[in-house]
Amino acid sequence: RDIPKRLRGDELKIKQIIPHLLENAVKYTEKGFITFRLGSEMIDGGDKILLTAAVSDSGTGIKEEDREKMVQKIFLYTSTIGIRETKFRRYTLKRTLETEETEYGKVRVKKSEGYGVSRKKYEYDDIAKIAIENNNSPEEILRRIEKA
Repeated sequence: RDIPKRLRGDELKIKQIIPHLLENAVKYTEKGFITFRLGSEMIDGGDKILLTAAVSDSGTGIKEEDREKMVQKIFLYTSTIGIRETKFRRYTLKRTLETEETEYGKVRVKKSEGYGVSRKKYEYDDIAKIAIENNNSPEEILRRIEKA
């Protein structure tokens, strides 16, 4: 649903809280993403619009000493009675790119390890090139390399 071009409400609160949320997202996100969503919903039989703003980011999160200040500002400048905080932590496997000697020559291999798991994946471009050179399918070349 489109947000109307004109709204009546507490302009000062909107001008205070939205920039504050975005500033914190920028402050705590060195790399990754910041997403800002603005939405609206008709309420009270269509007589009013509930405006919602949400900021998501991949940053480290707000420092503990700043968290209380932010919560205070949200309650002070909005009519909300609750705040939902969601924390995510990303776990990744350690990745390396190596080169293996095969019967067809050198092939790059992506290796991933960690948490008791070890995986490897041959670089598709290398396999495809070998397949063309040997008049074979990439699947067949990969099967032969993995079997060796």
